[in-house]
Amino acid sequence: MIPVAPPNSLLNFDSILRDRAPRRLSTTTTLARTRIASSKYRPLISTHTDATFELKRADAIRCTECGCRVLYKNRTNRMIEFEAR
Repeated sequence: MIPVAPPNSLLNFDSILRDRAPRRLSTTTTLARTRIASSKYRPLISTHTDATFELKRADAIRCTECGCRVLYKNRTNRMIEFEAR
């Protein structure tokens, strides 16, 4: 919402620009980002050598041993159920 100045007064543009400035991240957003950053990475399996390894976010999507780019994710241990009709 843009503040409206009363008639016959000087308009303070600094306060308007400050109100429109982007806000900092909320604490819930920063907590979610730290939770994602601190979580363990899911191990990946190479298709050629069956080597198991983990990749960081900045790493290239390649096997660390053979260099192939086709990788599989491990299956989760969690019970997953789907309802089919």
